[in-house]
Amino acid sequence: MGLIVFPDGYTANVDHFLAGLEGDLSSDQFLPIWGGCSGENIGALRTYQYCDDEIVSVGVAYALLSGEAQPAWAIAIGFLPIGSERTVTRSQGNVVYEIDGKPALEELQEYMPDYTLADGWGSFALTFGLCFRAPSYMKDEEDTFRTITSANKADGSTTLQTDVSEGTSVWFSVRDKKKITIGLGLMTENFQQQLGGRQPKLVFHFDCAARGKSMFRDQE
Repeated sequence: MGLIVFPDGYTANVDHFLAGLEGDLSSDQFLPIWGGCSGENIGALRTYQYCDDEIVSVGVAYALLSGEAQPAWAIAIGFLPIGSERTVTRSQGNVVYEIDGKPALEELQEYMPDYTLADGWGSFALTFGLCFRAPSYMKDEEDTFRTITSANKADGSTTLQTDVSEGTSVWFSVRDKKKITIGLGLMTENFQQQLGGRQPKLVFHFDCAARGKSMFRDQE
């Protein structure tokens, strides 16, 4: 059994969503969750979720798969940490106000071109994010990342897709083509090991919008 979910990528707090979902499961029940957040027209800040003949915003579409099947999954991160380790010093939920005692946006502007906020955050968010230490269940990955969905010039804060506790170590990060390519190979090996030579009956592939033509040329 597994659950495929497609929440709103800009307004949903994924931590709260998963906590609410897991709260209804028994403590000994394991439910794999896969999927991706929708992000219509990078930077548009309004997305749509579809289920049968319904279309909504600020929602979530999902499908539950059940039956006699062996699920296998893998994930690859295409970001590389840059610069030194930093610490979140003030945050509330998924809003980061300060990093190393300074406004989060001020710290980010060390790496941002001057025109970024004027032209919209979306284009910059395609290649830039915050890295965290990866959890132990993520094989072949030392780091994971969170997209910065918006920046607030008024108070210098940034908003992520998940909660960030004060005292959390973070690194600024950028996408790397080589790491993406290597990651795809490691995912394939991981699948083969899990399946033990058997052929898959059904495959779902969820990819970030930034891995398309915004980053790779047509030939790639």
